[in-house]
Amino acid sequence: MNSKSAVVGQAKFGLVVAPKLGAITSLHVRQKKSSSDQRITVIGEVQVDQASVDHIRDVIIAVVDRICQPLGMNPIDYEVSVKGISAAALHGLDLSVSGYSLDLAFLLAALSSTLQFPIPEDTVFTGQVATVDGHFLPAEGIPEKLNAAASDPTVTRFIFAAVDTDESAKQLSPEETDRIRKAVIERKDRLDIKAARDLFELFPLVVNEEDVCLASLRSGYFSGIIDSPSTASPVGKTMRHLVQGNDDRFWTAVEGHLLKSNFKRAKELLHVFVEYYTGKRAYPCGFGDRLSQLMASVPPYTRKKPGLWPLVEMKDCLNLSQLVSESDYHDLRALYRASFGETGRPSPEVKPKPPSESSEAATSALLQHLVDVLSAENIARNVLLPIDAARAGYISDRVTVESFEEFLECVTAFYAHLLRHRGLLSGVDEYNQVGPDALELLRRSFSNAGEEKGAYSEAVDGTRGGLRYIYDEMTRYLKEDERRKYVRMVLKTAIDPLDFPTKTSLIKSLMEHLGSALPAEIRDQPPERYASDYEPIIETYSQSLDRLIATIKIL
Repeated sequence: MNSKSAVVGQAKFGLVVAPKLGAITSLHVRQKKSSSDQRITVIGEVQVDQASVDHIRDVIIAVVDRICQPLGMNPIDYEVSVKGISAAALHGLDLSVSGYSLDLAFLLAALSSTLQFPIPEDTVFTGQVATVDGHFLPAEGIPEKLNAAASDPTVTRFIFAAVDTDESAKQLSPEETDRIRKAVIERKDRLDIKAARDLFELFPLVVNEEDVCLASLRSGYFSGIIDSPSTASPVGKTMRHLVQGNDDRFWTAVEGHLLKSNFKRAKELLHVFVEYYTGKRAYPCGFGDRLSQLMASVPPYTRKKPGLWPLVEMKDCLNLSQLVSESDYHDLRALYRASFGETGRPSPEVKPKPPSESSEAATSALLQHLVDVLSAENIARNVLLPIDAARAGYISDRVTVESFEEFLECVTAFYAHLLRHRGLLSGVDEYNQVGPDALELLRRSFSNAGEEKGAYSEAVDGTRGGLRYIYDEMTRYLKEDERRKYVRMVLKTAIDPLDFPTKTSLIKSLMEHLGSALPAEIRDQPPERYASDYEPIIETYSQSLDRLIATIKIL
């Protein structure tokens, strides 16, 4: 599902067909129905010399096997053909390929054919697969291949084996390395040029996150594998990349397509997801609930666009309904409602953090703990950044509204999005259980600008950005409100509110720590005087340290 044209089992590569003359051609790889000891068969007019065939069988196919067999796939034989060496034909040269120029293209095309992910057609590859662990070495003639790629209007990217490794330095002369670097500089305005040291570096340059997820669904390892792959080698790290995080990839991709109104793609993803679980004869736990949460946070005008419903086809819903157990009945109902646009808004079920236990360490240790927990860095990481990330991920193609009803729907959908991305939605409930909280946040966000009326006026005329400005203001207020709640929770749970001696000891420790930095009239006061107000004192002290650190960093 790349935005650019991409195909399965096919990759372009560069080769040198004559001195100082490069060419771009394509390699097609498909699985053979019959198997043999050779593992690879070359077909078509363009021949591949025997040494290259042996190298492909012994090294490159071995890399493919080491990735695919742990995923539950049997060894596969491949049929390969090379097409389109136009430069060679024009110059009357033999239509044959030798050396290592096609290694990267074959490796990716074989993996693509096996795992069913597409390869961009605008990308040219060159380089040697040097080891069965997936390490690369540069192939010859990179400058010539760059020139050929730059001359091809269908090519926009060029990926080659890196020349800056120790092993590469042994293989290339200093003159050849300089020639490559000059060629890269000359062509970087025309091409997007990337270098990869190994398979782990190459893979994400070629296969996007959505296609990684789709490959796992189509090839049967979406839920993971029994044996966790080793991360020591490029092959092991690539396997780990393939098998981990696919659930997050799936929901991120579906959400992205829905927010962009790319309904066809979202439905394709959901259909492949359903096919995977029906093939496993298992109901996907929490699928309906999670889909309902997602749809509750989609902008209302997007939900009204043609082509969205049904989100999951009735046939797929029926197939899943045959797999439910009694514990899944509620979720199945949520799935039907979400699929046909009948779902209400999920109700936030905020799970409070467990209260901190009273520290048994020295009072100074408690003071340091509070300062660390209340630091700006810690608050940003635990409280503010998740809200910022949720706001950044909310795509809105409308900035104004046409009615107050639409305005309320937009605000509620955005608030549901903020809750869902912070893990604060649980279960499916009616619209009015999210709506009041959304409106209260809106009212407070615009308390100095006419509250709901002022916000609605902005949504109608859009003088400051319309809905985007409203979402930004709601986010700003929510961050500040959540920061206050977090600080209050930390301070309230650190010390028993009736434990006056501990509060006194804490203030005494702080006063001793500050020492002569405090004015004499404060140093001479007993700590009991300030014990009841320890919360604002500790918070202010923590903030002052943050400002001091920030100042030092910019000096």
